Amino acid sequence: MRRYRLAIFTLLAISTSCWISCDKEDDTADPPEAITLNMMNELNGKTFLESSALYINKANNFTSNSSVCAIKDAGEAFGIGAKKELDVNQLAPEVAVVPGHFYQVFTRDDVYEFPSKQSAIKVGSICYQVYVSSNLSEGRTNIGAKVKYLIKTPNDNSLPPWGKTIGQLSWTDKWLLQMKVPSNCEYAVLRYPPGMSSSSIEVSIRENDMLTIELKRDISAIGVCEIYLRSGAVFTSVNIEKY
Repeated sequence: MRRYRLAIFTLLAISTSCWISCDKEDDTADPPEAITLNMMNELNGKTFLESSALYINKANNFTSNSSVCAIKDAGEAFGIGAKKELDVNQLAPEVAVVPGHFYQVFTRDDVYEFPSKQSAIKVGSICYQVYVSSNLSEGRTNIGAKVKYLIKTPNDNSLPPWGKTIGQLSWTDKWLLQMKVPSNCEYAVLRYPPGMSSSSIEVSIRENDMLTIELKRDISAIGVCEIYLRSGAVFTSVNIEKY
């Protein structure tokens, strides 16, 4: 009996060890599209990450000229294969380069903060995921960092493609327009047709997740009402034509 119990405990230990090591291995394994780069700081060549404006300054921080990049330090990770959720909140123009940390890098103009204070990234834009493997040194002098990175394109198939015209409004024959949107979707009206405002075009999300655009006043304006729609960390733009 004792031998039988010992065998069970041994199998459990092996099984648990395998589960932990395999899970860790999944995170440390480099995806085939991962790219390795020696990023020299601005005093030693100033290497830029891919076609982005991101570089390492003399203080050993990730940054960019004119704060073009918005950077998220997502904390410690086992490697570039770590499964990190897209997070577009609490971004910074400059963050410390820390070995073992995982970063998400966005173009600031592709990030929009909604009325809820939740930010999102433009659908189809470019996001860099960066993992710092180690510092690069010459003697006691830090000259940069060895990084691994991935190029990602955030998408959400539940959202319409960017710039899609979803319908037309007219006081004479079509004053109400509705479209199904994802659950927990948030909207922001970016612009109204000339001479119009929220008092003349009412936008809301009603029961059953229906985006509703209603013409409230007879104004002879012609133009486009542009609305941003956010689902999680991604947003898109839709247009409504007023004629």
